Amino acid sequence: MEAPTEPINIDLARTQHNAYVALLRELVPTVIELDAEESLPDCPFIEDTVVVTHSGAAVVARPGAPERLGEVKAVAAVLRRLASEGGPNGSSRGSGDIDGKRPIIKSIHEIIQPGVLDGGDVLQVAGHLLVGLSARTNAAAVDHMRAALSAVRDSTAVVALPVPHGLHLKSACSAVDSETLLLADNAAGHAVEAALRERAPALAEGLRMVYVCDALASNVLRIGGAVVAQGSETALGALRTLCDERGLVLRTLPRLTEFEKADGALTCLSVLLP
Repeated sequence: MEAPTEPINIDLARTQHNAYVALLRELVPTVIELDAEESLPDCPFIEDTVVVTHSGAAVVARPGAPERLGEVKAVAAVLRRLASEGGPNGSSRGSGDIDGKRPIIKSIHEIIQPGVLDGGDVLQVAGHLLVGLSARTNAAAVDHMRAALSAVRDSTAVVALPVPHGLHLKSACSAVDSETLLLADNAAGHAVEAALRERAPALAEGLRMVYVCDALASNVLRIGGAVVAQGSETALGALRTLCDERGLVLRTLPRLTEFEKADGALTCLSVLLP
């Protein structure tokens, strides 16, 4: 990332991260926490290190910022253990210590040179994998992603979308469910819709596009029957109405201001496993 224009309050960032993890523990049976690596200040943004499809194929990323390449090592180690020992049962903490049960990672692949990919550029919705072509993700990585999924007969369709605004694709959009795409009501969000209608018209036609006034609120975590969000009162009010319509429960967090300073949002801080 570029240096924040405002200094990050580390103590407040830890408090906000702890609140985020605490909410995750309420919503999922298992949370695996990796130890912080002080030499890798972007390591909280773990989403950028791997893409795990709903079928259990894991594609280890190759982050577009060279200083972040070291982040993938610890994540890849946990993925290998999940693949060999099975899925976790109960919460655990530290360097991937897990109580193995069913295998949830079916195969592991890697993005290799010249490909670069940040997981924040990848959105799964309605049987498709949308991959943003941003400053951090290139077309070679999209080709690698397609090849990896094809090799394990994963039928997920990979669609590349240009990202002319913002850091990542998911800086401006996320999926509420398989029929509803949430978008930031700004240039980045409207560019996503335009690209989707051009590159995948059938998918776009089947999606309900919902815009929210706060870009931060366009990035939500869907976990089971819950939608986790942050943002302005106006945006959260609109999301609450949308969730009620979709039979979902909105769970909110106070604005993660210290992560926002580093262009981070909710999905950046975790990787959801199938």
